[in-house]
Amino acid sequence: MEICKLRQHENTLLSKKVGQFFEVECFGKGLEERYLRRLLEVGVTRGTKVRVLRKSVRGKTYLIEVRGVVFSLQKEILGQIFVR
Repeated sequence: MEICKLRQHENTLLSKKVGQFFEVECFGKGLEERYLRRLLEVGVTRGTKVRVLRKSVRGKTYLIEVRGVVFSLQKEILGQIFVR
């Protein structure tokens, strides 16, 4: 998977509105290898459509939908998933 050279939070899932679909472009340099590997295992790859469904009250965790499956991800991870 391609690592982006864009600035953090410039065009990431974290900066997008809840409820809309976006296409994964690449991952940020700050994403730990273990998280990158797990995201790839569950199908978050370049070109995959993802949607942020909801964020927690404190804004630290988010629910996202990928290929019809819902996952909970930390805010820091969403900030490393670049979309278009």
